[in-house]
Amino acid sequence: MENKDINNESNPSKKALKKQQKAADKAMKKSERAEARNDTKIGEEGDAEDVSQGMYGVSPMIRSSDRPKRQLVAVKDVNKSLDNKTIWLRGRLHT
Repeated sequence: MENKDINNESNPSKKALKKQQKAADKAMKKSERAEARNDTKIGEEGDAEDVSQGMYGVSPMIRSSDRPKRQLVAVKDVNKSLDNKTIWLRGRLHT
C-alpha cells in the first residue's frame, strides 16, 4: 500500500490532471470575458455623449396651477369641418 501512496503523490492520476486542466481553462475563459467586458465599457464611455446633460436634478413639484383649457372632441364628431385644425381626442386602443 505504501507504493500506491508514493505513486499518487509523485504522479497525479488522470482524473486529477483533468480537473486541473478544466480549472485552468475555466480561469482563462473568465479572464478573457472580463477583459472583453472592460474593452466594451471603455469604448462605450469614451464615445457616448450625454444627451440628457442639464436635465438631472430635482424637478419642481407639479401643482396643476397651470391647467390649459382643452376642448376634447368626440370621435363621432370628427369630420371634414375640422380639417387643418389641431384637436384633442381621448380614447383607448385595444389590440
